Amino acid sequence: MIDVTPSDRHSAARVLALIVGANGSVKDCELKTLESLNAFERLDVGRRQFLRLAKESLDDVGQSLSERGHLQPVDVLCFNELLDQVRDRRQRLLVCRLAAAVVTADGRVCPAERSAYEHMLARWRVSASQVS
Repeated sequence: MIDVTPSDRHSAARVLALIVGANGSVKDCELKTLESLNAFERLDVGRRQFLRLAKESLDDVGQSLSERGHLQPVDVLCFNELLDQVRDRRQRLLVCRLAAAVVTADGRVCPAERSAYEHMLARWRVSASQVS
């Protein structure tokens, strides 16, 4: 499972990495979108470290999530634990906005991406209008 520690300053990057990996892969167009938005700098994580976080997410839940298209109860528990580590409202909005950009980067939103993204919004009580 994803290692979550309360002192992890990269929790926001971990959340975004899970959203990126929800479709079962990390695509070049997604990384280019993140780079164009200075996401790595804004989340205080290097590109290489973000790729490692995304691979961990793929190994933990991404592959099975992409096959099922929705979060299972065990995934929800893990994801909620990770989401709860991001306490700053501005950081949450940043992650939501970056996630919205990255899930649409390839021109389609798969069910797994939608499920993870919508769960994040609900858990953080962020509306779609606040993201845009």
